[in-house]
Amino acid sequence: MNKLAIGILDLGLGGSVLFEQLAKKYRYESFIYVSDVLNMPYDGKTPEVINKLVKESLDFLLSQEIKMLLVANDIIVEYCSELLSTVEVPVVNIIESIIDYVNTNYEQKDLILLTKQEIIRANLYQKNFRYNHLFSINSNELGKIVTKKQIKTSESFFICREIFKGFYKRHIDLLIISESYLEKLRTEIKEYLDISEIISLANVFSEKIDAMSDILEIKGKRNLLVASNISKKEFNERTYWLKMKYKYIDVNNIKE
Repeated sequence: MNKLAIGILDLGLGGSVLFEQLAKKYRYESFIYVSDVLNMPYDGKTPEVINKLVKESLDFLLSQEIKMLLVANDIIVEYCSELLSTVEVPVVNIIESIIDYVNTNYEQKDLILLTKQEIIRANLYQKNFRYNHLFSINSNELGKIVTKKQIKTSESFFICREIFKGFYKRHIDLLIISESYLEKLRTEIKEYLDISEIISLANVFSEKIDAMSDILEIKGKRNLLVASNISKKEFNERTYWLKMKYKYIDVNNIKE
């Protein structure tokens, strides 16, 4: 057994639900969730700036001593693959995990990829899904619904209706999302899509985590830590959907 924590590296708040879901599933594991919220969005930033910002978060995370790194944001994977290759613990990233899940479980099916416009343009997922019919939809407006606390409101249903109007009641085998907090819109999505499965990022990552069962804890106390570059009050307000207890560190207030 290995008592070190599992680290989760994120940008913004999209992976916060993944952190909560994994902490619930692996109830003896310690988790450290680190996210750059202050500098989001990264649109328009150069690769050099993105690497610098991600490295700051990664360095803090590694300073806490972890046994496994989960990269919960596809922008990090797109721009910082060389940086991630230097990490000495096992690294599981969201892009490879989703691709493996889809290619293992789906063939000759209708799929929708719901993700940020910049990820659609980068073609990070589409070129790697095999033997399926894939549609791509920009998730930016849905992300705003979640962050503005408009889940299960007339506005959230209206936005979902507009986004999915081209697929109204058309059967879709799998909806792929790359930001776990969009899972909070399952009710609205199912109102306008005839869908067999909405991907659970927690389940996708769990398949990779379970494959490293020799380093997982089966008993004992654990710690849950969140670190970001905004105040604890602001983080709590912005992640109103989190219902778990954790220790929070504002990295801007750490004294050298």
